[in-house]
Amino acid sequence: MGSKANTPHYSHQQYLELEDQNETRSEYHDGEIFAMAGGTEGHSRIAGNLIREAGNAIFDRECSVFEGNLKIRIEAANSTVYPDAMIVCDPIQYHQDRKDIITNPTIVFEVLSEGTAGYDRGGKFRKYQQLPSLKEYVLIEQSEAQVDLFRKSDSGLWTLHSWAGLEGAVECRSLAIRLPLNGIYHRVPFQ
Repeated sequence: MGSKANTPHYSHQQYLELEDQNETRSEYHDGEIFAMAGGTEGHSRIAGNLIREAGNAIFDRECSVFEGNLKIRIEAANSTVYPDAMIVCDPIQYHQDRKDIITNPTIVFEVLSEGTAGYDRGGKFRKYQQLPSLKEYVLIEQSEAQVDLFRKSDSGLWTLHSWAGLEGAVECRSLAIRLPLNGIYHRVPFQ
């Protein structure tokens, strides 16, 4: 593994140009570009279930659910990332009028994997916290029925709320919606 001094440094514009040319997805973090690995059946099933449940929950709202092909630009962290899913309420704000990069998610969802769980709970969460629009950050385990939701208070403090098992529902209070755990984990093959 090379030293940090040997790591190429890219501008955000260079990243966008490379991303537009490549068939694989990558994230941008303050000058560095990181390729994203593919997911598992469980990861994809949870993400699909989540999109369905969240879409049904906000059907009559001026909000939209987006799956993991849209990026989020976090200007304060000089990062551009792919969440597994997000809910964005109108008006949607785009980075530099690009329809593939959103800057104002209300809720962000990440499906955890062995390789990304530490980052999703730590460094990525710290980046997301710098988004003024973000009210809730939801982490979904794929090896067991366990969901952690971090909610931002009016004073800016983040508090943890957790649910385990297939009973009950994740309560996203920022939009007054409930996402049933048995729906999120419908037909998920736990290892």
